[in-house]
Amino acid sequence: MLRYIIIILFFLPFSLYSQKLDHSFSGRVLYNISFKLDSTSAKNYNEVTELLFNDSTSLFRSVNFGRRDSALYSLEKNGDFEGYLMSFFGETLTVLPFQILKQHNSMFTFQNLNAGNGINVFCYMEPSNSIEWRLIDSTKIIGGMQCQKVEGKYAGRNWEVWFTNEIPINDGPYKFSGLPGFVISAIDDTKTWKFECLEIKTSLAKEVNLNRYLRTGIGQ
Repeated sequence: MLRYIIIILFFLPFSLYSQKLDHSFSGRVLYNISFKLDSTSAKNYNEVTELLFNDSTSLFRSVNFGRRDSALYSLEKNGDFEGYLMSFFGETLTVLPFQILKQHNSMFTFQNLNAGNGINVFCYMEPSNSIEWRLIDSTKIIGGMQCQKVEGKYAGRNWEVWFTNEIPINDGPYKFSGLPGFVISAIDDTKTWKFECLEIKTSLAKEVNLNRYLRTGIGQ
């Protein structure tokens, strides 16, 4: 029953934007994430992720997930079945269990969960300004950019975040947004999750079919 409630609740906001879901993103930022899937585990993972963005929308996901997503896009658009099959092997594997879309002041999280019958994708929505930030009187240079420190609490974790206003984007990886600038690095107080900016490209033409992306998240 809960499954059908989730589908009904999230179908409406997606249908409202159905005419705007085939997006061309104009920029991409790469982050390295160091994380533990379980805070009690000693096993650390490292994965390169990407934040795709334009004036109204951003999409955060692992780079490897993005490669597989691009292969599916090519299959649907050009019939590239061989490329799609190859996307399931080797370097396209990912352990990052979520993708995050921010659009129209809302944030949609697509969470990959093992329900015992394979991986299922569940989606939930929350406001994009879910974190209340506290400005800290501390600055430092990161990657040649002047950065400001802020602290915030989200989902039971205390976060230390550094952002810069030298890049005119009010966004960041994961669920970080609502700051007067762009997030360069972040770490939680248990050091379970750490985000570090690797590369910034503000001139890019990257197509992602969000209609298919969202349909995959809702329909599982």
